[in-house]
Amino acid sequence: MDKNKKVYIHLIEPALPIENAVFCDIKNIHVLQDNEYSQVYIMDLLDYVNDEKIKDLVLDITQKLKTDGQLFIQATDSKNLAFALVYGQINNDIYKNIIYGTNKKNTHTMGEIKNLLSTIDNLNITKCKYINTMQYYIECQKNAK
Repeated sequence: MDKNKKVYIHLIEPALPIENAVFCDIKNIHVLQDNEYSQVYIMDLLDYVNDEKIKDLVLDITQKLKTDGQLFIQATDSKNLAFALVYGQINNDIYKNIIYGTNKKNTHTMGEIKNLLSTIDNLNITKCKYINTMQYYIECQKNAK
C-alpha cells in the first residue's frame, strides 16, 4: 500500500499535473476511500461550489485524509482581485474571466476560507500566505480526533 497517496480534486484535470497525484472529478469524490490520502489538493475548487455546500465539501475532503495528512487550498482572493482591477494590475476582461469564467459559482477571500476551516474540529491551519497579488494559499493538517 502506498503510504503517500495524493489526490487532486476538481471539475477538470489540472493543466500542470501535481507530481504523483491522481485526479478525481468532484462528482466522484464518493469513490475515494476515507483516511486514505496523505495529501489532498483543491486548487480553485471552492469557487465552483455554492456557499451553503462548501463546509460539507471540506468536511468530506477532510475525511479522505489520513491522520497527519495535508490539505492544500489555493484560489483567487476576491478582495485582492478587486484591488488588482482598480489599480490597473489586470484589465476588465481578465477580471470578468476570473469571476465569471468556466461556470464559477462565487469567489472568496482568504479570511472567509480561514474562518470556515477553523470550524472543522480536527483540521489545523499550518500555513497561510498570498502567492501573488490575487491568490491565496492555505495548508492544513488533519489531526486525530
